[in-house]
Amino acid sequence: MTENGTVPKGTSKPRKRSTDWSFTVFVISLCMMAFLYGFAANEFDLPPKGLMRQAVSALKALNLIDRTMPTGVNRIEDKPAPAKFVNQLDPAAGTELLLVTGWPNRGRCQKYPCLASVIDRSGKILRSWPAPLDELFSDTKEFSGDVKPSSFYPIGLGMLHDGSLVATFHGTNVYPYAVGIARIDPNGKVLWKHLDGAHHWIHIGADERIYAPVQVRRRMKNVGDNAVELRCPDIVYDEGVRIYRPDGSVERTLMLSDILVANGYPGLIYSVRDDCDPLHINSVDIVTPEIAKNIPGATSGDLLISLREQSAIVLLDPVSSKIKRMIVGRSAAQHSARFLPDGTVLVFDNQGGSRSLGGSRILRVNLVDGSAQTVFPTDASGPVLPFFNFDGGTVTPSPDGKRAMIASKHEARDIEIDLATGKPLWTMLHVADSGSAGGKPEAAYFNAYGNYYLTKEQLAALHLQ
Repeated sequence: MTENGTVPKGTSKPRKRSTDWSFTVFVISLCMMAFLYGFAANEFDLPPKGLMRQAVSALKALNLIDRTMPTGVNRIEDKPAPAKFVNQLDPAAGTELLLVTGWPNRGRCQKYPCLASVIDRSGKILRSWPAPLDELFSDTKEFSGDVKPSSFYPIGLGMLHDGSLVATFHGTNVYPYAVGIARIDPNGKVLWKHLDGAHHWIHIGADERIYAPVQVRRRMKNVGDNAVELRCPDIVYDEGVRIYRPDGSVERTLMLSDILVANGYPGLIYSVRDDCDPLHINSVDIVTPEIAKNIPGATSGDLLISLREQSAIVLLDPVSSKIKRMIVGRSAAQHSARFLPDGTVLVFDNQGGSRSLGGSRILRVNLVDGSAQTVFPTDASGPVLPFFNFDGGTVTPSPDGKRAMIASKHEARDIEIDLATGKPLWTMLHVADSGSAGGKPEAAYFNAYGNYYLTKEQLAALHLQ
């Protein structure tokens, strides 16, 4: 063959070599075998499906929160923390002492932010509980991700007669995020704990039984025997309410997915936005004898449960598992359904408010006729607007039912409001100087998880009267 690619005359053309398809067929066969085994592994739980599921879970955990900020901090601003982080906006503000969840350390709680603190209305800290994270989370084999004590933080909180606290814990960059529950004495000693998936906001009854949302992770294709499929390729967060005695022993667990189906509500499971988290219980409250008088058919001991995914609040008989009342769609992705003394319910409505005012609101729901009224924000709420908290948040009625304390998680602030007018009475920022290494002034704003009115009995237990 010449340099220009032609074949000289009299020279026969070279034969083309036949293609060897054996390697190609081998590769295609391997791919087919891998595909078929992957299909079989998914259907019949063959190895290495378990390892892959754990790997996916760990990957989810590592991509949740900005890892450059300390646990509980939602933003850092390039300026010092304001010297005045508490403001009384109206003389009608309450005078009760307050129990605040997860208060910034301020030099009182050793190396971690405090588990909780008692403050007066000026923001002065009267006492604190250290967060015993090293003791609580030294053995956490069931979690994946960035698993270390500082990755865990308190969220729900309640106080027992002796001044000990019961707290639920979540995890940052940890899978699963719903961690468990513990009782901690006034000196920070762990009395008992359950790393059982208890989460969000709890209720402690007059008999000191503890009611907590609980997350049970399982593979589910359907709920009950109906044909509604859960379109979740991974583990489903099934949800319920777990009842604990004061000594930490479990009395019983009520699984809400089973209860909804048994009460004839398969459509609620079908309607959710996230089939891997189809219920997302976030609070529990209990009917007292006084409240029962105002709700026909209600009985003392019935439970009020908030379901985020259904935007529903449910009144449930925990003995018979009968659903007595259900209000659906009045709120959107709500949290923290709490009874007022007259039997109506306050709800932190995360996404059902007017965008012109911020997007969130506090709703008052009537369980008897299903009506709902926005109590905050109103025309009188201007000084604290806009008001928006995408997810989470709590609202706690005052003992007399005339005021309420809002803990707006993402805004890092608490707002006390007058329920009759929506007027803001008192505010507090969850903020502290961050102490950056370069000496540059920075203010760290902490998530607000709860602010509770302390009773005279609780103050007596803490020797603060």
